[in-house]
Amino acid sequence: MTIVKSIKDIARMAGVSPSTVSRVLNKNGRYSKETEQRIQKIIEESGFVNNVAAKSLRNSKTHTIGLMVPDISNDFFSKIVLEIETILKEDDYSVFICNSHNDPDLELHYFKDLIAKQVDGIICFSQMTNLPKNFENYHIPVIAIDREPLCNFPVPCVTSNDFDGGYLAGEAFCKANCQEIFVIDYLPDRLIETSFSRRRLDGFKQALFDHQVSLPKKNILHLKNVGNLIFEAEAIVNRLLAQSITLDAIFATNDRIALGVLSALKAHQLTIPDEVKVIGYDNSLYSIISTPTLSTISRHTKELAKSTCLLLIDMIEGRQEMSGQKIIIPTTFIERESSH
Repeated sequence: MTIVKSIKDIARMAGVSPSTVSRVLNKNGRYSKETEQRIQKIIEESGFVNNVAAKSLRNSKTHTIGLMVPDISNDFFSKIVLEIETILKEDDYSVFICNSHNDPDLELHYFKDLIAKQVDGIICFSQMTNLPKNFENYHIPVIAIDREPLCNFPVPCVTSNDFDGGYLAGEAFCKANCQEIFVIDYLPDRLIETSFSRRRLDGFKQALFDHQVSLPKKNILHLKNVGNLIFEAEAIVNRLLAQSITLDAIFATNDRIALGVLSALKAHQLTIPDEVKVIGYDNSLYSIISTPTLSTISRHTKELAKSTCLLLIDMIEGRQEMSGQKIIIPTTFIERESSH
């Protein structure tokens, strides 16, 4: 497919005038249905995005950044968004926040919208499996944060050392002489989650292996309904306890899952941490306000945000290439009442 950068390119390929293409894009009428379909087909196949400033080439900065977030209500994401906004404001950048609800189609819509708005760069909490066609031809710096991209061209990434984070959680249980250990994780076939949850689980398994503690496959449980992590995790633990299964430790791969675990254990009058120890992940607000307070893995949101912003600005200013870099931020075990 020929690269399409302007209305003139579309007009030439469709055999019509640029003004006709403009009327189709703006839905101003005075064209046949056949002409509209021919032009729309070229637009869809080429991945062309109509520029709101009516320019086909980016020749000036807008001092705006697009920020794609899967769930702004999640405390982990909202903390990073706030940090990013604060840092970029110091460099006179405004931020367009797009909440994708973990919907790849909505992400694609937002990508096209941000291209049309001529943003100077895009930060995306996404594996970016669904990008506009010929996206790289727009030469807009893009950084994946938290989740490693799976798109077909190299995208810089800033992420946490989730393998080490999982290892730290497993090591803490081993040092506490836990033997009947369970894990509650996301569904294994959810692309959005698996890149980092798999690394957490791999690190956790390695720690147990190194300390000669077994983790049977049946002890790794997966959420079925990620719409409400707390209630789903609570239901899983309730089912376990109803079967009189012996357990002395549960690793939840995020703090909201851990809240559901705590709720179920308390409902069954099990003492935490004396009878069952619990460790979450993210060091979110939930971990501080829960009862008991939650031991967790900190992913250092300030460092994630700072590294992302510095790299993006360097890319915008031409001091860094727009592909290939990978920055990994260390994780830290925060011990609180649920495992102490």
